[in-house]
Amino acid sequence: MNRFFFLLFGLLSFVNSSAQSPHKITLQEAVTMGLTNSHTLQISKAKMDASKAKFQQAIDQTLPTLKLSAGYTRLSDIEEFKVDFGNTGNPVALFPNIPNNYSSRLALGETVFSGFRLKYAMASQQLLRDASKVDAVKDSQEVVINVINGLFNLYKISQTHQIVNENIALAQKRVDEAINWEKNGIATHNEVLKWQLQLSNTELAKIDLDNTYEVANFNMNLLLGFDGNQKLDVDSLSLFIPVTTESFALYDAAALKSRPEIQSLLLKNETALNYYNIAKNSYWPIVSVGANYYYSRPNSRIFPLVDEWNSTWDVGINLNFDIINLYSNHHIITEAQANIDQTKAQQAQLSDAIRSEVNQAFIVYSQSKVREKVLLRTVDLAEENFRITENKYRSQLVLQTELQEADNALLKSRIEKVNATADTQYAYYRLLKASGLLSKTY
Repeated sequence: MNRFFFLLFGLLSFVNSSAQSPHKITLQEAVTMGLTNSHTLQISKAKMDASKAKFQQAIDQTLPTLKLSAGYTRLSDIEEFKVDFGNTGNPVALFPNIPNNYSSRLALGETVFSGFRLKYAMASQQLLRDASKVDAVKDSQEVVINVINGLFNLYKISQTHQIVNENIALAQKRVDEAINWEKNGIATHNEVLKWQLQLSNTELAKIDLDNTYEVANFNMNLLLGFDGNQKLDVDSLSLFIPVTTESFALYDAAALKSRPEIQSLLLKNETALNYYNIAKNSYWPIVSVGANYYYSRPNSRIFPLVDEWNSTWDVGINLNFDIINLYSNHHIITEAQANIDQTKAQQAQLSDAIRSEVNQAFIVYSQSKVREKVLLRTVDLAEENFRITENKYRSQLVLQTELQEADNALLKSRIEKVNATADTQYAYYRLLKASGLLSKTY
């Protein structure tokens, strides 16, 4: 029994440790999980399903109607009205008392001409269905860029965490060294306190960094569909893809052609034009044909009425023309024209906004590349300055504060270099997204 509990405890411990182990995740895996588990895309899918259903409803409007109805009516008893034709002594009931009435009707109808209303209505619903698909593409690209942003945040935090840990180890080494120097009379107690203070400040920075990681990791868990407790280890190699920088003109043209917002608004503009055509064609009458088959007991078309089942039928053609519509429809046409003008203005406004977004993304990416090169050189300079200052400090040619300043400058430059490298790559992803090219990558 003891052996059983020992094995069970070991198994549970293994499962628990496995659940807490970091999950190595690539950019492609994260994007796939983000798209699969996104609540935003689930809403987009529901909108697409609704648009598809409305399109099917528009198609249904063009189909013939076939309706079946049946009923039963109990009438009160009446005194029959009888007439004796020819004084035969056998009067005939012209209106016999038949209290139980049964009726059934099968009606077939078809609209022959609707003034092209159904045609434009169906085309409008098809355009709205296509627009919902384009909107879903836009939503998916927002999900992708949010996932990429979250991964880069985790990457920068993890790299900074590694640098800070190295600095803590170095600070601890300096504290130990200063304590030994104090014992040998080489360093003062004040110098020991300064190194201990620097160590404490670095440890406090690490605590803040750990808190930042917890928040970023939890938010990334939500994006990927995890429960929030899964530790994520970003595969840095998957984040940095080959970069092919083109001219602003290329990105600008690509955005006006590929951005889903532009495509969606173009479709909605066509929809507004269809609604205008529907309003304009409302002046036309509606022509329909129909046929009815009756099977009743008694059948009122048969005289005299008899308490038995009989069938009859009819066919006909109908024309409906709303005379008042000749006046009132003018206002509907005016509204439809105003909607067309509005969508055209929105299209121009959106084009300007997208071009501005592409321009800003292009400038940010260009400046990020320059900043990255400057910080790479800054790290080299900070390392060289630290090396020289440390040698002088050991030779007692500089004060302790100068070495600490050189140490802090190196730490800062290394962290800024990590951030600059990540920001440059992320700025490239933002540029792809702004120009509508991110969908060709993910």
